[in-house]
Amino acid sequence: MQGAPFQPTEAELVGAGWPMESLESGEWPTLHKAIGCSACGRTGYRGRFGIHEVMAMSEEIERLVIERRSSEDIQKVALMQGMVSMRSDGLRKAANGLTSLEEIFRVVV
Repeated sequence: MQGAPFQPTEAELVGAGWPMESLESGEWPTLHKAIGCSACGRTGYRGRFGIHEVMAMSEEIERLVIERRSSEDIQKVALMQGMVSMRSDGLRKAANGLTSLEEIFRVVV
């Protein structure tokens, strides 16, 4: 991504679902807004990369699946066990300057 750095407001970060622990500890990210050029068709983006959701299958999650528990129940346990959601992965990539919050919101529901 070709972008211009900016310091997001607290409201922008909270609205994005940024981890509150990092905000309370003063770790505010510098994010980027996409700016266009002739090489990217004036979009600010060129190429592709994946945003992934990763959930390790633990015995507890396996038991919930066998019991046919709801996806919300499984997700709650998985998040407590360290699952990385698509939004979290996208926010991490935005913090590393690979994409913008707007693009994450566009592709992650």
